[in-house]
Amino acid sequence: MAFKILHFLAILLVAVFVQGSSLNGRCESDIHCGAIDSYCNNGTCVCKEHFAYHGDACIQVVDPRLGCMHNPECHTVLGNRSICKDASCACLPYHHLHNNMCIKNRGLNERCDEDYQCYWGQDMIDKMSCISGECSCKPGFRPHHPRKCESGANSAAAVSGITLLMITLLNRLF
Repeated sequence: MAFKILHFLAILLVAVFVQGSSLNGRCESDIHCGAIDSYCNNGTCVCKEHFAYHGDACIQVVDPRLGCMHNPECHTVLGNRSICKDASCACLPYHHLHNNMCIKNRGLNERCDEDYQCYWGQDMIDKMSCISGECSCKPGFRPHHPRKCESGANSAAAVSGITLLMITLLNRLF
């Protein structure tokens, strides 16, 4: 019973705090697309190049393509956090490719050991790093949206503490 209540609350919190259209949803610009590694193309949120639609996420497809028929073929090369999607190996949702291994994404304020763990989309690679064991915006950038950084180190943070708390809670639940 408690799990069902937590699951309902998590869905409600996502609806309230996470902004942006889902994949194939309407948009006016890239900022309106809520999925990691998606963008606005002719008024619709779609996955970026080298990413494939998988449920409500864009998953990173290995480039150059690595053909497969079953998940274990991808596990051998990319580790257990990979899948076979449309006859090509890809990383699981909320994972990214680093040194030929699929690694779990870590967003702002999440624990990390190395810079490469801090990933919330290709556009964040040069804006986030692991600072004192926590994914943070690099100098010259500030938090914006629940897990992104933008230019402007001296501006007030755009993300409230409650939003970050909710995102962290949701990440631990799922």
